[in-house]
Amino acid sequence: MIQWNDKYSVGISIIDKKHKKLIDIINLAIVSKEQNYNSEKTKEVLNEMVEYKYKQFTIEDTGMLKFNFSEYQLHRNELLSFMDSTTESYKDLAMDNYSLINETLEFLKKWFVNHIQETDKKYINNIVEKTPNILIVDDEPGMMTLLRETLEEYEDNGVGLLTAENGKEALGIIKTKNPELVILDVMMPVMNGFEVCDIIKNELRLKNIYILIHSAKNQSLDIQYGKELGADSYMTKPFNPDKLVEVVSKVLR
Repeated sequence: MIQWNDKYSVGISIIDKKHKKLIDIINLAIVSKEQNYNSEKTKEVLNEMVEYKYKQFTIEDTGMLKFNFSEYQLHRNELLSFMDSTTESYKDLAMDNYSLINETLEFLKKWFVNHIQETDKKYINNIVEKTPNILIVDDEPGMMTLLRETLEEYEDNGVGLLTAENGKEALGIIKTKNPELVILDVMMPVMNGFEVCDIIKNELRLKNIYILIHSAKNQSLDIQYGKELGADSYMTKPFNPDKLVEVVSKVLR
């Protein structure tokens, strides 16, 4: 069985999710082989392949056209070979040729290594150069999860979601990734959000980065102080997903 690990990651979670799905299909093929080519398992593998190819390939095809990927046609040819393999497998299955699972399994393994590790990583580099990023900075795991889930739709549409657990870590990401938007908690270890805001806006003078302070510090003096440091918006907790989406949409439009 194949276990997912970081070496397979391309750094964009929605694409990683699809690749994890491919690992599930490969593992299903392995189970079928171990069960002496169980016909039901074999059919299940092929059905999963069909579902995967239409969902994943539509996403990839659209993304490559959108970002003008230079090797688009080569990538498309690889997708067509996957589709052809699925069609041939169905023909073999109709003739009770269950040993086709050997060919299917070998094809999937080769696809996973060559397509994902080589073609897709080139494609991701092309996307990363042109994709807007949002940085979420919060030391509370529960809040981090809520924020990520609220912004999942943006991620599905190609926006990069970056995360940091403290101010110092956030500054390191900001200097290398230059995000369009930073959602910034205030009360954090190492370096608080007010300090981060001050450094971004006044020391680094990165006026183009939109800073949304999102904090439980809800006194009028706190809000005023944050804005004086250069914060573009100040949102108090408890969390308001609709208001967050409104701000994000305004920044990224």
